Amino acid sequence: MAITQKSRWDDYGQEPPAGEAKYTAGEQPIAEYDNWFNKAVVDDIAALNQWLDNLGITKVYIDTEANKPASGATTELFIATDTNKIYRGTGSGWQEIPVLEWENITNKPTAFPPEAHQHTISEITDIGDASVSYADSAGDADTVDGYHASDIIAQSGARNLVDQTANRAVGTVYQNTTGRHLLVIVSIYYDRDDYSAEIQISQDNNTFTTVCKVGSNAGTYAAVAVVPPGWYYKIIAGSYYTLEYWWEVEI
Repeated sequence: MAITQKSRWDDYGQEPPAGEAKYTAGEQPIAEYDNWFNKAVVDDIAALNQWLDNLGITKVYIDTEANKPASGATTELFIATDTNKIYRGTGSGWQEIPVLEWENITNKPTAFPPEAHQHTISEITDIGDASVSYADSAGDADTVDGYHASDIIAQSGARNLVDQTANRAVGTVYQNTTGRHLLVIVSIYYDRDDYSAEIQISQDNNTFTTVCKVGSNAGTYAAVAVVPPGWYYKIIAGSYYTLEYWWEVEI
């Protein structure tokens, strides 16, 4: 179903530089640019024709199911606009091209039960520098440098939640000097619409980035952010607010 192409253009011209592929009122056309454009259009049509030929489709019908012809050639398609179905001609009728969904897949298993299995260390090809003898004698995989996993979790777990409401103020910059990541949780109430609160953090106490923003309508909002060790943080709240609580916890 190629496009009948009668046009041709022989001069390749010159592609216009970026930003120059246009004319302004009163500007004299540039022949080299026009030649490049015309040649590109002709070549694009030729490429499209080649693509259509490769599909092996000679005709496409687009209509409702009721107007589908009795039969179609094997190189013809019918697209039903009312059912969104696509058919390909068989020479004596039409065969629907199904959408590849799970229920349309034939001969698929009805269940996928997992099967227990094992691998020897020699079957693992990307073990790197670790030796087979070391891997076979590594011992308890739940122990690292003499510490059990439960010991590591206990040492690195979150500390107590601290109420900093009396020690913090909106608009003031604070620094996380705990040596750990700091989880900041703030509850703020607005008694009117169109106001919001932001938690901002900065590595250099100069350029601040908003990492949490809440509000816009009257009501109570919770703002939450994680501050890396050594970073600075502050709350920006605008007007008509009440700071209900400010909690911090090292994590």
